[in-house]
Amino acid sequence: MRAPHDGPALVPAVDAPKLEEEDAFRFEFFHRMRPAAMVTWRQLAEEPDDLRSLAYWTSVLGRYAMPLEVIFRYTVPGFERLAIGFLDEGNEGLGFGFIVYTRSWNRSEMVGPEPVRMVDFERKLRRLGIGSDAWESPRFFHLDPALAEQVRSFTWIVERPCTVEPHRGPSVHPAAGTGSCFARTRVLGPSRQEGVVTARHAVGDAGSRGDPVPLADGRLGELSDMAPGAIDVCVVSTGEAMSNQKLGVQPHVVPWSKARILTRQGALTTRVVDVSNGYGLFNATERPLYVNLENWGQPSDSGSLVVEASTGDGIGIYLGRLDTPPPSNASVGYAAHLYQAAVLMGMQLFR
Repeated sequence: MRAPHDGPALVPAVDAPKLEEEDAFRFEFFHRMRPAAMVTWRQLAEEPDDLRSLAYWTSVLGRYAMPLEVIFRYTVPGFERLAIGFLDEGNEGLGFGFIVYTRSWNRSEMVGPEPVRMVDFERKLRRLGIGSDAWESPRFFHLDPALAEQVRSFTWIVERPCTVEPHRGPSVHPAAGTGSCFARTRVLGPSRQEGVVTARHAVGDAGSRGDPVPLADGRLGELSDMAPGAIDVCVVSTGEAMSNQKLGVQPHVVPWSKARILTRQGALTTRVVDVSNGYGLFNATERPLYVNLENWGQPSDSGSLVVEASTGDGIGIYLGRLDTPPPSNASVGYAAHLYQAAVLMGMQLFR
């Protein structure tokens, strides 16, 4: 799919103080639970107005999504993940809101075959008796009444069936894919490791530290570290000397941001179309976060570094494609959230 030509026009404009208000709420609400993983949006306050507005609404919709995700896990067959971002203009229309990715190509009755406004979707939930009392109260979303009403007025929800196609190829490169950058992991612990970051799904049978991994030059490297849980990232020791040029990493990835996938064949220019809702927290092993892109690479590109086009900071580790059934053209490339992997593995990253 393609990000809308004028994506920021699909959300209400906000000023820099709005992001500071959102920070204050998130700090109060989340800090007590997982303070080490709390990262604010304040650094985005200096971004251009269009990106700043998208950053703000991505965060606000993340709050609104809390009860939605619980409902979908129990009512939508094959529920895969809930994302926040753009509808596919060609097949779903212009809009910004929630994308319900499922592994079932038969759309559920819960969301329906067509995008709907959130205000209409809430009415449907009330008719079905799902969370009827809660939906009447904006406090259920941790939003004040005026903000909740504004969210309902412009956001959409759409169900997007897909198949997950990891881009693992047969070439003998680190992890049968592509090495993205150097990493030093567990830097604050006794089990410090070094190597090249890549996609975990591409290392074949290697599943434990020390297992052999074929390299492009015919030698064998070894699996030196893995992200916990279902986070699809690992580190392979190749024997190559570490770089000392640090790689910046962007915690908060905003839909419509320009990005580049740095494959072995060259840089692929793209945009972010939607992102997983992580509630501003990054140390939850049970909740893998993803960055979805309007373009995708080729088999053997798994593990490529995804960077912001403007800053060069890392935002993801490319993994593959979410393929939607015909006649839809809403397929997207997807990447593991790099900052989440860095937090969970205690990684320092280098170019």
